Amino acid sequence: MGVKCNQLFWSRFGERWRKATSVITKSYKRKDVRLKDLDLKFIKDLAYFFKTELKLRQATVYRSIQRIKKIIQFAIAENYLQKDPFHLYKNKKYKAVIVYLMDEGLQC
Repeated sequence: MGVKCNQLFWSRFGERWRKATSVITKSYKRKDVRLKDLDLKFIKDLAYFFKTELKLRQATVYRSIQRIKKIIQFAIAENYLQKDPFHLYKNKKYKAVIVYLMDEGLQC
């Protein structure tokens, strides 16, 4: 991965992590959570917070969770974390229904 791709990835992760800190302060009454304290409940709380408090659509929630999952996988690969909190989490992908216009709909 090139330098620009890495910077883009980390900036997107940073954006989501800033939003995730809102969950930590509201639900857990702390400023931060250690990596080893991340569990399935935290991930579900995070997805719920994205949907309800931030009013994000399912596609955005999916991408946000995927970005955080990628960081967790990196932490596991670098031995910062021993177990995968995403092991039992099923991220729900949203498939949008696309409606195509017919020729009749385009004519005035």
